[in-house]
Amino acid sequence: MYIAKELWHGRSAREPFAKDVGRGMWRSVNELMLVRWDREKPASVSNLILLKFKEADEHESITLEDIKEREAEFFDRVTSVLKRAELEFGL
Repeated sequence: MYIAKELWHGRSAREPFAKDVGRGMWRSVNELMLVRWDREKPASVSNLILLKFKEADEHESITLEDIKEREAEFFDRVTSVLKRAELEFGL
């Protein structure tokens, strides 16, 4: 619940500027899934991102290095959100 609502605001990590989903969040999260940001690390609050199903499949097929190289802004934004989670949970 915390990850979907507080970290990703009920929307895909790839849609950070989408309109606030508000009360419709639970309908919109039906199309989303939690995915490990870094496949080499276990699932934890500081290693899970919310993505649409198709985005999740794409994410699973590339490395973090590829994302960092090709999509530096997205990489930095996600890393920042996950660091915030790490601090809030004292990890």
